[in-house]
Amino acid sequence: MSGSGWHQLARESGQKVENPADMVRPTTIARFEPRDRTLTLEEIGLMYQYIERIGSRIRSTIFL
Repeated sequence: MSGSGWHQLARESGQKVENPADMVRPTTIARFEPRDRTLTLEEIGLMYQYIERIGSRIRSTIFL
């Protein structure tokens, strides 16, 4: 359950709680800018080689 999920659960059970994350504006956390490039075929190949090297556990997590 996420942080905000816990606050919602508490409110639904009659508790008076505030989620401090609700006070943070999204623009203060991150600014989204368009990507100016894509991965090259070489970079994609390196990623797959690394995934093979570290094992199938991470591969199943990435591709689920």
